[in-house]
Amino acid sequence: MRYPVRVALIAVALIALVAGTGCVHRSPPVSFFTLNPEVLVSDATVQLNGEPVAVFVGPADFPKALRRSLLATRSGANEIEFDQFNRWAGSLDSDFLSATGANLSALLGSNRIAIYPNNPVFPIDYQVSFEVQRFDTDTSGVVTLHARWTLQARDGVQDVYVGQFSQTQAATAANPSAAVAAHSALVAALSRDIAAQIKLAAANR
Repeated sequence: MRYPVRVALIAVALIALVAGTGCVHRSPPVSFFTLNPEVLVSDATVQLNGEPVAVFVGPADFPKALRRSLLATRSGANEIEFDQFNRWAGSLDSDFLSATGANLSALLGSNRIAIYPNNPVFPIDYQVSFEVQRFDTDTSGVVTLHARWTLQARDGVQDVYVGQFSQTQAATAANPSAAVAAHSALVAALSRDIAAQIKLAAANR
């Protein structure tokens, strides 16, 4: 009768060992992030023909390496690492357009901002599109945004303006949340450049 008892004790010990090992090697939880608009106070309304200026934001062409949910860190000139446990809640390109649109709405004092790929329900005055060459964090916590953007009047075929944006923003802490906040700050800086050009273009019409 001792053998069944001994076998049972060994089985219980093995189960406890496996359970304990599982706890020790449990993967950390996955965190999800989004870009947020940084411009929260609206400027005076920019108007055309008696209406707030209407802007279509997008599309944005991103590098294939950034068209994924994982946060990217540039660890070398030709090397990018992806974080399995810190991810974009949606996608970086769609967050980029949404945050830019919200910033432009405040900077232009206009609620007539449409975001690609949604079809605008009002006549569009200007469209701004993007070609993003780089938008990532390096190992020291500095975020870099390199982007070419084109502002085009929708009542004609000529380009109003072609701009190049290239800035960096250091994260305030060594964690993914601070890095994402630095991403948002760069999108806000880009939005200010675009808004300034829209104001200038509208004033000359």
